Amino acid sequence: DGASQEGINYGGYFLSYFLKTLDLVDQLLGVDLIAPCEFLRNVPYFYLYSAIPRRSWSDRQLLFHFGDGFPSDWAPSPDRIIASRFQSGLAQWLADETEKQAGPEKHGAALNLLWLDPALSPAPPTSLPTARHFKDQDLFFMRSDWSGQEAVCGFKCGPHSGHRGLRHYNHEIGGGHMHPDAGTILL
Repeated sequence: DGASQEGINYGGYFLSYFLKTLDLVDQLLGVDLIAPCEFLRNVPYFYLYSAIPRRSWSDRQLLFHFGDGFPSDWAPSPDRIIASRFQSGLAQWLADETEKQAGPEKHGAALNLLWLDPALSPAPPTSLPTARHFKDQDLFFMRSDWSGQEAVCGFKCGPHSGHRGLRHYNHEIGGGHMHPDAGTILL
């Protein structure tokens, strides 16, 4: 569903290298492992719903932090490659908005030259529902609107490794970056 069991920071760090690797595999071997991946298709939704109101964005923090609750966003967002690969106007919009606030270095500016699809029109989230349940992690976000000045509430009520992780593994799968934080509410 696009939500990482390691939260935004370590999950984003993993995604930045994972997507670079998958892109290289596609370019060098002709094997596209990105297109069939529903998790990657949903990552922009996880980032969007995890966002604090845009009026509160800073160059250090754009997102709520469940899991490894580091107080700033330090991994590049994967929005540009996901936007181009999935032709997602929403991911393009999110990358544009993030870059305006946090600067191009937050997005891995050098690779954005390769991944940016200038023909893809950004699509703001105004038509999306204001609430979303990310079922694997049981993360629920609700907001009053998408104006950038909205009230936002995030609630986590799922297992630390997610339901899929619990079904398939009997050990901690997040490199020590998952917290037993079910019941956390962020406003």
